[in-house]
Amino acid sequence: MRAHLFVSACLLAACGGGAAPQPAPAPQAPVSAEPAAPPPSGAAPMSAVGGLRDAPEISRSLGEPSGFVVFWPRVVPAGDAQLQSLAERAQQRLRAAVEQAVPGAPVDVRPAPERVCPRDGCQAMTVGAVVAGGSKPGACVVVAVVSGAGVAPARLVPWVGEVAPKMPEVPFRDPPESQITVKDWADCTGDAAFAAGEEAVVDAIRAVENARVGR
Repeated sequence: MRAHLFVSACLLAACGGGAAPQPAPAPQAPVSAEPAAPPPSGAAPMSAVGGLRDAPEISRSLGEPSGFVVFWPRVVPAGDAQLQSLAERAQQRLRAAVEQAVPGAPVDVRPAPERVCPRDGCQAMTVGAVVAGGSKPGACVVVAVVSGAGVAPARLVPWVGEVAPKMPEVPFRDPPESQITVKDWADCTGDAAFAAGEEAVVDAIRAVENARVGR
């Protein structure tokens, strides 16, 4: 059965039970996975490694200019133990995708909950994901989020399940989950669903690297 749902607050309310997904009500405010208050006046620059950070979701590493930072995935709904395990698998596969796309590049894998650069960007290119759970056990969709260094926009790459991003890219630090429409869920109990869409993720990472070096 196909469902046409927004990954938003109305979707999350239906993700915990065993009932079939219901049609989404009128659009509500998008889920915010990154609460961040403006820094106080006179705060230290956000780019300083080990300096002031405005939330635990901000990466403590800026990465290397020639490398990649692999973020912890954005989990929707947050706090779901099964989805946390799925997020760990997704991050491991993202690292493997980076190593396949750009062999030998420095790769910095960030722990939970680090999933976004500071306000003035990272030195490295970045790779992350949105991992969202469906109403049935083991059902999910995953969208890879691939970005250049600095304050570059992030490219949304459908990976697991059938999704329709409302736009191919989102502005720097905008929550990507607010731009994702779920059309059909995948069975994420094994790795087959990840493997099926992985080539598109590798291609997107390679494209970002080619843009960096001017190919």
